[in-house]
Amino acid sequence: MLNILSKIARSHDREPRPLWPEVIEVCTRIPPLWDLSNYVAVHPFVGYTEHRVDQAARRVHDGLDAHILPGMDYYRTRWYEGAFDPDHIASAAERFGYDASQLQAILSGSVSMPTRKKESVLTFAERHDHLSGTQWSETVLRWIARWCSVHVADGGAYWKQPAGSEGLFASWREYGKQR
Repeated sequence: MLNILSKIARSHDREPRPLWPEVIEVCTRIPPLWDLSNYVAVHPFVGYTEHRVDQAARRVHDGLDAHILPGMDYYRTRWYEGAFDPDHIASAAERFGYDASQLQAILSGSVSMPTRKKESVLTFAERHDHLSGTQWSETVLRWIARWCSVHVADGGAYWKQPAGSEGLFASWREYGKQR
């Protein structure tokens, strides 16, 4: 796939923008994977250590719809249990630039939790397109759609699956090895 995308990038009139710095950044955000017998838990903020916890949690939530931090019910319960007090709230509010009385009102339930618009998270290809003025995102989607159609069509499409293909990913990987 990368070979195909590289050929397409070279076919444009302008010199392609170097991808290496962006590839390195993406790789720092992808946790290592092991087979189940050797599985090791990975910190949920891998690749986000340069961000504050609330910022990293927001990005993970927006990108994966994953809730890393506990929800409001948890904090409300802990507030009522006395796990933290108004002094703790005041200290945190001052540190992050919030109004302590507003935070206490949210915890007590007299004021609703403010909502925020979910930020869109760009794919690597979309980000590269924005920075470089290219159309990699469209190209990647087109190639993925073509390969999926080959798989769904059970080889009856214009592109043929490799003989003995065992599935979508296996056939895509085998096809990539041939290029």
